[in-house]
Amino acid sequence: MIEVIEKTNEKVRFKLNMSLSLANALRRSVNYIPVLAIDSLEISKNDSALYDEIIAHRMGLVPLKNEKLKLPEDCDCGKEEGCGKCSIKFKLSAIGPSMVYSDQLSPKGNVIYKMPVTLLEKDQELEFVAIAKMGIGVKHAKYSPGAIYYKYE
Repeated sequence: MIEVIEKTNEKVRFKLNMSLSLANALRRSVNYIPVLAIDSLEISKNDSALYDEIIAHRMGLVPLKNEKLKLPEDCDCGKEEGCGKCSIKFKLSAIGPSMVYSDQLSPKGNVIYKMPVTLLEKDQELEFVAIAKMGIGVKHAKYSPGAIYYKYE
């Protein structure tokens, strides 16, 4: 039996009547859900105060909408960089003074939350191309769809 305790846009709390082993199996299985995340980033210009590695890390954490792409291992293209069936290419170009947000990625409409990436001062620029692929959380944490835990009562 499932009893919903609290439901918001960001989290759901519910109560389950089940054994601990089944609850743990449910918790572990969430990392097998395919998720779209930025896998590689090629920065052509970065005048911001942040290192390229930090920009790449932040972009890897941006939640993206699933485009019904295939997992790379299920795609028949066999390319490391992927194809239109297993990857999507994003571009970002920004000139300061401004705050750069994740929703400035183009093509538009793929970013779920507007998250700050970096602050650009006057005449600073940030320009990069990113490739997003599908993956599972067991292989890398950037593909984890969220946190799930249980508490024994």
